[in-house]
Amino acid sequence: MQRPYGAFFMSGERSDSTGGVVAPIAIFLPGLLLVEGTLPFYDALRRRRSSPRAAMRGTNAVAVGILAAALYNPVWTNAAPTSRDFVLAVTGFPLLTVRRILP
Repeated sequence: MQRPYGAFFMSGERSDSTGGVVAPIAIFLPGLLLVEGTLPFYDALRRRRSSPRAAMRGTNAVAVGILAAALYNPVWTNAAPTSRDFVLAVTGFPLLTVRRILP
């Protein structure tokens, strides 16, 4: 009986450096292939007028909404759980960015 692919790496037969090379490839290769495969279709949709362009704007809005939701929960809810923390963050951020006051 043949062992599953993952069991080969978990059995200790490979060195740590092999896992260090295989892991980033396994993580990033699917996304890169997806981008490379859909890029010609994306360019074709971008050149058209009307509904495909509106669909792309809607997709962009959805992506921004998902990122905002991910920023709010869990990041913001854990970083500023009380109203005092919220006031400190709202007043401290402009002081750090606009006025360039050191922390």
